[in-house]
Amino acid sequence: VSKYVMNHTAKYIDFEDKRGEAIYNPANLNRFYPADYNKEIKGRIFFAGSICEKKGIRQLIKAMPIIKKAVSDAHLIIAGRDTKIRGTQKSYLAYLKTEIPPEVKEDVFFLGSIENAKIPKEIEKAEVCAYPSHMEAMPLAWIEVLSMGKAFVASNLGPGPEAVKHGETGLLCNPLDLDDLATQVIYMLQNRDKAHQMGQNAIKDVHERFSLDVLMKKNILMYENLKMIK
Repeated sequence: VSKYVMNHTAKYIDFEDKRGEAIYNPANLNRFYPADYNKEIKGRIFFAGSICEKKGIRQLIKAMPIIKKAVSDAHLIIAGRDTKIRGTQKSYLAYLKTEIPPEVKEDVFFLGSIENAKIPKEIEKAEVCAYPSHMEAMPLAWIEVLSMGKAFVASNLGPGPEAVKHGETGLLCNPLDLDDLATQVIYMLQNRDKAHQMGQNAIKDVHERFSLDVLMKKNILMYENLKMIK
């Protein structure tokens, strides 16, 4: 589902003579529509995903004091289900709440797990969506944000550079570097015209690379080109 996955797998499995092209996951463009920028809430940062370490949510929360210092009305809305800390039965969400810096405790809000159908409305209200995952295969949630034309900050790890064209359709950061993460979010909050332009570029890019019509044709062509192994 991404060049990253293909190349990473090739480190462990020799399939050089069978290597094809990456075929991405399609976006549901019926549910995720171009956002109305007039509905944005000033300073709002939105995160959606499982509440766990690999999604980068702890780093995003830790970066909030830096963001808040630069943008006084910055606040973070978090949507997603709780998970268990690996090797234990302890709640990651409970642990995460203890990690919120005191100076931004009033600026971090948890919505809990919400229906996927309601996610677009939350995305639409945000000025910036930030999904700084440590690792993904090809994150459909990213494509959904991009399809709505929202200012987007994502991870530069794994398939990040495949999904997001840095400076053109969104911004990439090192999710383990709080300063870098904060810098990219602050840029989006402080440069709204450029953020919206990246959003418009993202809509066009999603339709060209991630739409169901485009990817159905790629799948059909792949199967038509398969050779029968004797």
